[in-house]
Amino acid sequence: MKVIHIAGGGDRGGAKTHIISLCSHLAKSCELILVSLRSGDFAESAEKAGINTKTIFSFWTIADYIKLIKFIK
Repeated sequence: MKVIHIAGGGDRGGAKTHIISLCSHLAKSCELILVSLRSGDFAESAEKAGINTKTIFSFWTIADYIKLIKFIK
């Protein structure tokens, strides 16, 4: 099964820990990619945890959503 988990990317503390833990466990049984809508600590921590991570970020939100839709297709 292919799973895409989309996160805002600004998550810190408990939310960041929960998402990284969840994705780490899902990646063991599924083909998982974590999409972060912001670069920075969250995306870096996910990559360090061994999670396949893609960052989609620009300063134009609409362009980011268009990129995300194209990536999903």
